[in-house]
Amino acid sequence: MNCLFCGDEIENDPNYSDCRDYYLQSPTIVSYAHCKKCNNLQQNPIPKNIDSFYHAYPIHKKKHPLFSMIRNFVGQSGYCDVKNKFIQGNFVVIDYGCGDGSYLRSLQKNKKLILIGYDKFKSWSTRENETNIIFTSDKFFLKNNFKNKANIITLHHVFEHLPNPAEVMTELRSLLADDGIIYILIPSIESLIASKFKKRWHGLDAPRHLHLVTERGLRIFLAPLGFFITKTEKHYFSNDIPASISSLLFGKFNNIFFYMLLPISILFGWAKIKTTRSIISFEIKKITTDKILRDNLTC
Repeated sequence: MNCLFCGDEIENDPNYSDCRDYYLQSPTIVSYAHCKKCNNLQQNPIPKNIDSFYHAYPIHKKKHPLFSMIRNFVGQSGYCDVKNKFIQGNFVVIDYGCGDGSYLRSLQKNKKLILIGYDKFKSWSTRENETNIIFTSDKFFLKNNFKNKANIITLHHVFEHLPNPAEVMTELRSLLADDGIIYILIPSIESLIASKFKKRWHGLDAPRHLHLVTERGLRIFLAPLGFFITKTEKHYFSNDIPASISSLLFGKFNNIFFYMLLPISILFGWAKIKTTRSIISFEIKKITTDKILRDNLTC
C-alpha cells in the first residue's frame, strides 16, 4: 500500500496496530501504517465505507446551550479567526464538515459574512436557513452557487476523516476565490502527546481518523493539486490530555474523569507550554498565474 500524500510505500506500525475505539466504544478495530518519507500515519487499509463510524457521533447532535458555551470556550482552540482577516463586500465563509454548526454560529453577528455550512453526515431536511447562515448536505448546491466565490473554506478537525482527500481538495479549489484561503486544522501526529500516548491518544480517534498527515506530507500532496501552504501554527487542545489519560486508565473515554481534569488542562493551555501543543493548522492558497509570474521575477 502507498502513502495517500507522498505516494511512497508504507509499513504497518506496531505502535498503532489493533487500535480500538476508545471514544465511542464501537466494536471496530483498525491498524495504521507509517510512511518513512513524510511521517504520515494512515489506516491500512483505508475503509471503502465509513458511514457506520458516524451513527452515534456526538458532533452532529444538537447541544444544550450551556454545553455549547463551554465547548466554544475550550474546544475551538486553533479554529480560523475570521475577525483577523481583511473583510470587504460579500465575504463568503464555507465551513466544510460543519457538524452542528457551532463555529458558524459564533460568527453570526458579523453581517458582512455569508456563512455556509456543509456536512455529508448531517441530515438536513432542506437547506436550513438561519440569520445569514445556510446549512446544506448538497455538494451541487455549493458547486452551482459558490464557484470561485469562497474567501475562506475551513476544515476544522475534518481533513483526517476524508477517505478521498485529493478529490475533496480538487472540489474545494473550484469553490475558492483566487485570493481565498483554505484553513485546515488537524491533530499533529508529530506532537509530544501523540508520541507518549500512541494508540490511546485522543487525537488518533480510531476508527474515524483515517490518516494524520505531517506538514512535509501535506506540502508534497498539495503541489500537484495547485496549492501551496502560506502559514502553519501549532495549538493547544484542552481535550487531548484528559481524554488520553482517561483512555489509558479506564480503557475508554470517561465523562466524569474527563471533566474533572479539564480545568487543569485549560491551565496548561494558558501557560502556553509549546511541548503540549497537539493540533496544527495550515493556511493554504491556490497556485495562480500571478504567483508563478511573481516567483519567476524574484528568481
